[in-house]
Amino acid sequence: MSRDEIISSSIEVPYGDLFRYNEKYVGKVVHMKGQVLQVSETGTDDFVVRLSTKDSGYGYYDDIVWVEFRNTKERILEDDMLDVYGEVVGIQKYTAVLGNEVSIPAVVVKVYSIVDTGEIAVDQLSSATSLSVSTMSKNWDSDADDDGIIIYPTIKDSNGNSIKWAGLELPVSVKIYTTNYNSNFQQYKDKLVYTGTGTLSSWEDGNMFSEGGIKVPYTQINAPSGEDYGWTYVTVTLPDGKQIEGVDKFTSLR
Repeated sequence: MSRDEIISSSIEVPYGDLFRYNEKYVGKVVHMKGQVLQVSETGTDDFVVRLSTKDSGYGYYDDIVWVEFRNTKERILEDDMLDVYGEVVGIQKYTAVLGNEVSIPAVVVKVYSIVDTGEIAVDQLSSATSLSVSTMSKNWDSDADDDGIIIYPTIKDSNGNSIKWAGLELPVSVKIYTTNYNSNFQQYKDKLVYTGTGTLSSWEDGNMFSEGGIKVPYTQINAPSGEDYGWTYVTVTLPDGKQIEGVDKFTSLR
């Protein structure tokens, strides 16, 4: 069969069905995408990959498939993202690091490609609907005083879940305002004290426990005397050109 014939004849099978009803699919070509957890050579140009086909939200670790490559010259590395069309050959048993026996579905590769992580990110970010923003005062030099704020924008889907993505750079615009109160004691944004730009290179830029985020030095925030806190508005432009905005309403200005 040609490459196109293999792809067109393939089927999509949920991992649970592939495992539970494996005999039903033996001899059929199934399609899967996932991340390489481990590569083991079995001969010249032959090797086996343990491929995780489920993103748990913090990386690919679950729904693992035993994927056999035969007579393959291209080198596959751990953490590669693969698009695989493989013939189901049964259930494979192997001994895990802790000595316990593990059984997982097994396929022999018919067609595959290494997927650009940027392509995956575009697909992941297509479900983005909102942006949450938090800020934190930080010290990033040798003295004891805080030098500015770090902004953490988190892209979320319609269910409010954070989208874990990487492999792209997304443009970001930032505006910081002082606040005031109207006659009804309602707070509103007042004077613009900072405007700037930045980029997000992965979901970790929105995680305050990582080394990411967007730095804004206090020396660049032109806050009037006595104005210690304000609001930070962040706009992120997605790969499809759509923009999402979020605001942090407790930003330190000095």
